Amino acid sequence: MTSNRLTILIVDDSTTARTLIRKALEGKIELVAQEACDGAEGFQKTQEQKFDLILSDYNMPNVNGLQFIEMVRKSGNQNSQTPVILITAEVGDVKAISGDLPKVLFMTKPIIPKALIQNIIVALKM
Repeated sequence: MTSNRLTILIVDDSTTARTLIRKALEGKIELVAQEACDGAEGFQKTQEQKFDLILSDYNMPNVNGLQFIEMVRKSGNQNSQTPVILITAEVGDVKAISGDLPKVLFMTKPIIPKALIQNIIVALKM
């Protein structure tokens, strides 16, 4: 963490979803947030900066959330062990195909701010 601030990466192809996540956290957690519109851009950002936490949508064009997480884990870069919260409407299906990804929590849509905060607390202890 950067001086009591949580440094997070929000990866989602929906500008609205990224804004909703950011607004859900504002005033509740001191944070510095970076955003990416898909897994490819998110991966690039993980090459450039260390994050305390990554929040990623599953269903995105180009590189989906699961592919993105696998790329980060295999990269060996500064974020290869960063906790991830994967946000999806299809949590059962995604869990089934994801295998046992380390330090990954699954969260269903729609995002409920209180549940997001609770998941962040759990993820940071992983």
